[in-house]
Order: sequence, then structure tokens, then C-alpha cells
Amino acid sequence: MSDGLYAAILRAANAEETASALAVAPSSEVATLPVDTVEAVVGALSGTPASPKAAIAQSKLLSGLCAALEAGKAPVARLLEFYAHASTFGGPQPEPSLLQTRSKTLADLAAAVATKLKDPATGVSLKALGPLCQTAPFVSVASIVGSLGEKGADLDAVGDFAAIVAKAQAQDLAALPPDVLGSLLAGSSKSSQVSKHCLLPAAAATAAALGSWSMDDITKLLFVLAKVKDAGSSEALAPVFSKASEIVLPEISKISVPQLIKTVLSVSKVKACRPLLEASAVVVAEKSSDIPPAQLLIVTQGLAPLGEKSAALQKILDFWAAGPLTKDGALKIDQIAKLAQVLAGFCPSHGAFWSVIGKKLLSGFPELSEAGKAPLAGALSELQGPTFEKKAALLEALQKSKGGGKEQEDRGDRRGDRCDRDRDRDRERSGRGRDDRDRREDRGDRGDRGDRGDRDRGDRDRDRRGGDRREDRGRERDRRDRSRSRRRR
Repeated sequence: MSDGLYAAILRAANAEETASALAVAPSSEVATLPVDTVEAVVGALSGTPASPKAAIAQSKLLSGLCAALEAGKAPVARLLEFYAHASTFGGPQPEPSLLQTRSKTLADLAAAVATKLKDPATGVSLKALGPLCQTAPFVSVASIVGSLGEKGADLDAVGDFAAIVAKAQAQDLAALPPDVLGSLLAGSSKSSQVSKHCLLPAAAATAAALGSWSMDDITKLLFVLAKVKDAGSSEALAPVFSKASEIVLPEISKISVPQLIKTVLSVSKVKACRPLLEASAVVVAEKSSDIPPAQLLIVTQGLAPLGEKSAALQKILDFWAAGPLTKDGALKIDQIAKLAQVLAGFCPSHGAFWSVIGKKLLSGFPELSEAGKAPLAGALSELQGPTFEKKAALLEALQKSKGGGKEQEDRGDRRGDRCDRDRDRDRERSGRGRDDRDRREDRGDRGDRGDRGDRDRGDRDRDRRGGDRREDRGRERDRRDRSRSRRRR
């Protein structure tokens, strides 16, 4: 941050002095100001400029506004606040140069909002977003609508924004960047508000624009559509898949391995793209040794719907049987189980492949997770599933594992029952112990009371015996006195 401009703004006593400080400062220094300072200056200079120097200051401030907000990592809510300030900055009828700067700043702010909203974790107030969607450049509004759709936003306000996009001319829609059109198509699958307004026009515009896209953009779009539920059976998306297949098919042998993988995964379940899938299988078969085993596993799963009639897929399985499956560590046992599960229903008759994979699964069975066992058992148990040498032993191991788990669970239940019974006995013994202590204490209390009674009776007996002895001594004195009295007489 430049101390010169920042310090000069802090020293400014009024708007005129603030404008003077900005007018003489380099334009790049505006971007170094803190966001709160920028906001204060925008408020101070927002009106119609009172002097040429004020007009220069306004232009510099707007030019550096977006850079300052980016440097300050302003969130979406702050960007929308500045968009509202900037839309009236300089008064209702600013000078042409300031108006041009203001328009560019507003477009940059809208683009910044659209970029931040692509993050699935970023939220936004639809009410605050309304003024931007009504006035921002079309490309930003379309991007925002696509992002809201992908977030699953389905309120009426989203429909209002989507309607703005749907009303655009076909050529304007077709001119949208590939990622924005892809976002609109993907968002239509998650938001009914976006779908009812944008799906058909966005699909038509995409099909019309595909011819001008790069191969990378086309494969990326196909990969995005692969994540859309029921995309392969969507009538609205059928023209997009058909056009993409028409463009990619002649170039399939020239595309890169990552693009090839995206293509296979994207069109695997799309009937309209079956010729493209078959051509992709041929290329994969030729490049199998160049594809890492983990990626080849994914591609093979995508090609599985071609079935045993595909010579290219048979060649890929030959490669698996002679290559990766024979090497330790090429794939984890759960990955091998997944490969077997997928291919069991599509290619059950490839003897060499199933022979190798059966031995691999049986030898690595101790490391196979419980999540991998259940689907594997289901796939291999099918009546029309694969037949191979180790199948019976593998199914037996799966069955024992399942039974063992149940037996272990039963043992756990029995141990739990024994523990419950032991606790009951302990509580019973503890209860009896307390009862015995209570009875002993009761007897002790009664014994104490008896001892006190005995002591009391003994005291009374001693008192009586003492009284008797005193009476005897008194009578003896009386007799002696009478005897002396008779002798005197």
C-alpha cells in the first residue's frame, strides 16, 4: 500500500482535498488502498464533479476500483454493494469519458461476481443480485444464471434472471463462451426455473456454435453433460450430442489421451453417439500401452456397452490379460473387482481375460474390501455370467466370507448376551449383598437396643439392692436402740 496516497487521503479535510490527492497520484496507487478507504472515497466523490480536477479523480478512482477490491479479497456481498455505488457514480449525466470508465468498471464488477459464484460454496442474496442482472453485460448474467442453476437454486427470482437469458437473440446466445453454455445446460438439470427458460435455447445455441469451438472445449462440454442425469435420453440435448459426434469423429485418432478419455466417458450411454464410441474403442485399443492402468480401467468401463461383438473391445481385453493383470501392483484388488463386475454382463466369454482375472481375484481375496465383495458376487452369480477355472473357488470364498461375517455377527450377539447376563448376575449379587448388609445392620441396631435395656435393668436391680441394704441397716439400728433403752430401765 502506498503511504503517500493513503496518508494524503487521511489528511484531507473535505471532498475537494480528497479529489486533489487522487488527481495527482499515479492510477496504480488506487489499487493499493484498503477496501474501507476506497468505499469512503467513493462516497465522498460520488456526485457530479465540481471541477476538472474532481473529474480526473473520479476517473482514476473507478479505474482502480476492481483491482483494489480484488487485492482486498472482497466477498460477493461487498462487490454487489460497490456495483450499486458505481452505477450512479458521477451523477445521472456524467461526462462521456467518465461514463465510458463507469461502464467498464461495472462490467468488470459483474464479471468478478460471476466468477466468484462459480464456486459451489459461494452463496449470494438474490435480492442484492437483482439490480446487477437487470443492467450487467449479457455474458455475466448468463454465467450467473448457469451457476445458480448448478447450485440447485429454484426460487422465482432465479426464474426472472433466467428469463433475461432466454429472451436474448440466438446469435448472442451462440456467442457465449463454451463454459457458460455448458453451465446453462448443466444448471438446467438441477433447477426447474433455469430449465424451463434456458434449456432449449441454450441447447440450440450450443449445437450451432460447436463448429467454431476447439476440440478441447467440445470434449470438456461432453464431459460436463456426462454428469447430467439422463442426458443421453434428453430430447433437448440430442442435437448437441449429434453435432459433437459429427465434429469429433473425423478427428478421434488425433486427439490427446485425456480428451479421448473424456469423450468415451461422455458418450458411453448416449445412443446417438454410438459411432463415436466405436471409433473411440479402436483408438483406445491402439493406444492401450500408452494409457496408465488406472485410466485404462475407467475407459474400459466406458467402452463395456459395446459388448463382445466389438473387435476393438476384444483387443483391449487381450491387452488386459497379457499386460496389466499379470503385473503385481498395477491395480488394487478392489479396482480389479470393479473391472470384473462391469465386464461380467457385457463380455462374459473372453476366456483368457477371465482366466487371468479369476486367479488375480482369488489370490488377492484377503485384501478385497467388503464393499467390493457384494457387487462382485452378484455379477459372477448371474446365469449368463462368465465361466472360468477359478470361478467356483472364488464364489465359495465369497460365500464363506458372507457366512463368516454373519457367524461373526452372531458370535458378537452371543457375546453381548453373555455380557448382559453377567451384568444381571452382578446386579443380583450386589442387590443380595446390600440386603444382607441391611439385615445385619438391623440386627445390630436391635442388639444395641437390647444392650441398653440390659444395662438399664442392671441399674434398676442395683438400685433396688442398694435400697434393701439401707432398709436392713435402718432396722438394725432401730433394734439396737430399743435394746439399749430396755437395759436402762
